[in-house]
Amino acid sequence: MDASKMTGEKRMNFYDLTPAELESIFKRKAYENYRLKQIFNWVYGRDVINAEKMKNLPQSIRDEITEIFTFEIPKIVKVMNSSDGSSKYIFKALDETAFESVLIPDGKKLTLCISTQAGCRMNCSFCYTGKQGLKRNLATSEIVSQYILVRRIVEQQITNIVFMGMGEPFDNIMNLKKAIDILTSPYTLSFSPRRITVSTCGLIDEMKNFCQWAPRVNIAISLNSPFDETRSKLMPINKRYSLKELITACKSINLPNRRRITFEYIMLKGINDRKEDIRELKKILRNIKCKVNLIKFNSYPGCKYSPSSDEDMKEFADLLRTSGITVMIRKSRGKDIMAACGQLGKAVSF
Repeated sequence: MDASKMTGEKRMNFYDLTPAELESIFKRKAYENYRLKQIFNWVYGRDVINAEKMKNLPQSIRDEITEIFTFEIPKIVKVMNSSDGSSKYIFKALDETAFESVLIPDGKKLTLCISTQAGCRMNCSFCYTGKQGLKRNLATSEIVSQYILVRRIVEQQITNIVFMGMGEPFDNIMNLKKAIDILTSPYTLSFSPRRITVSTCGLIDEMKNFCQWAPRVNIAISLNSPFDETRSKLMPINKRYSLKELITACKSINLPNRRRITFEYIMLKGINDRKEDIRELKKILRNIKCKVNLIKFNSYPGCKYSPSSDEDMKEFADLLRTSGITVMIRKSRGKDIMAACGQLGKAVSF
């Protein structure tokens, strides 16, 4: 359930609505188009949500804005700073639901890792967030507000957004799409879709739907094994969509020029870092425009896995590259504050 419907208010949450939805509302009220642009500029350009401060609007429109809309978004209740420069932001929604996002600096790049759900129901065995189960989907306003609120308090411009926080983005696809619409619209936040990446465990139907809807947004797929038996143990979603189905779906995606699918691969000692894993990966990734990100497993209390060694990861990458596959070894950031890949939710009480 969306948070905007939990307050008992009849007014609509402005941040839950796409530009097209807002345009439809204002057209019914016979507002001129330029008035809508003025409102967008106040709300998204200047962070002004008090209609009385929107001085270039007639009083009648200001009154209607107050009557029709709320501008309620979660609050940042805690910031945790890592020794490596990354930061974790803990948000609380109006109903006290908590969720997290992570800001990761890397030279001139500043990446915000956004959550789409409070918890996650995919139950991947290596992921701390998945162990918590799903509390609820985040509303569009709660997804967008992570960018809006973090942007207000950091000096450097956020250059990239990755939907790799808490939750499976395609398990909340409607609110995800609305949030991306708001983030990328020239009328609102004007964030480049080419600098947005959505990660999925492999919800095939939703992934194909999304790629048709937003072909310029990057897709990352959590792969983690080239063998069905192993992947099913690591990721229950594989029992619903087999590797063959997933790879076939990836090959069917019409990628724009110079765009590639990213396959994320959590390196687990003795589980998926063997020579046979390399050989099978080479086979299944053949003829796919892709790159592979190798990620060292980030431990959490009570976990049963160990990370592959740096030496094994380097050898794995080098051998995979012999087939012409682009391979990156991704740096783990924020481990000391439980903000690294697969660790989110530790600071949140469910």
